[in-house]
Amino acid sequence: MKTSTYICYTKKEDVRKNSSSGGIFYELAKYMIEQENAVVYGAGFDTDFSVVHMRAENVEDMKKLMRSKYVQSDMADNFLRVKEDLMNGRQVLFVGTPCQVKGLHQFLNIANISAEQLTTVDFVCHGVPSPQVWKDYLHALSMKSQSGVKDVNFRDKRNGWHDYCMKISFENKKEYVKSHYTDEYMFYYLRDYMMRDSCYQCHFRTAGNRASDITIADAWTAEREPKKLDRGKSQVFVNTEKGEQLLQNVTQYIYIYRSRTEEEREEDIAQKADYQKKMEFKERFFKDYQKTGFSKEFRKKYYGGKNLMKNKIKHFLYQTGIGNKIR
Repeated sequence: MKTSTYICYTKKEDVRKNSSSGGIFYELAKYMIEQENAVVYGAGFDTDFSVVHMRAENVEDMKKLMRSKYVQSDMADNFLRVKEDLMNGRQVLFVGTPCQVKGLHQFLNIANISAEQLTTVDFVCHGVPSPQVWKDYLHALSMKSQSGVKDVNFRDKRNGWHDYCMKISFENKKEYVKSHYTDEYMFYYLRDYMMRDSCYQCHFRTAGNRASDITIADAWTAEREPKKLDRGKSQVFVNTEKGEQLLQNVTQYIYIYRSRTEEEREEDIAQKADYQKKMEFKERFFKDYQKTGFSKEFRKKYYGGKNLMKNKIKHFLYQTGIGNKIR
């Protein structure tokens, strides 16, 4: 079927506030998990705040899978667990990156397992950064706060949806909160400094090459701005009849309207910049990082200059309300 495009957000303001964008994952996953004999798979935090794929059989466990996590999740044995669930006649909702969804379908195809009871959701993916940099970043902040990490939110909305913050809560009740424009980890991530090699020429992230039933994205360019607080909207691309049916099953819980944007506006790293130049820059980044880590010298070289100044100006504009008016 031709991809259908919608703008959606949940009717539950508390869910929307605590979601990355419009809370559509929550509604899709909650509906699925409340069906008889159904399970949901998605990315959550492990006890050390590494990102791992998890299996949820109830709403409380499913909530652990909410919110964006800008680190590649460890899949561990979850493909095998999905296979076992399908063989046992269970309904499965699997949520992951485009390459993870494609990998799961290929795995099930090789194993000759029917995917009839499987529904898959992916998202517009910027690429997946280094888990080691994430681990070192958390460790550096823990040392500075002299406390262990209690909670992580990559997209805290205290400054609004467009100027979302990295928020890290510590066991001693201290908090680290910084705009994504100026937080060091997000600065490296959004400038593509630390992606996996395959992300720079990804085959699965563009419209037409997806294996998922539904693709979720931020609706940054929504045609109609809801008269609500700046708490986010989801753009939903329905790729299959199965995906359309799942979305229609939750329409009573969401605000939904068809988007005039029929073509997916994905941010494609490979098209934005020369692949070879990106790879050469990444190699220099990691070569220096392996030598010194988050040293003063390293930060001066990669976390600063005109790009950081531009980001600080963007943050200032949103803080003053000018940014929202411009947008």
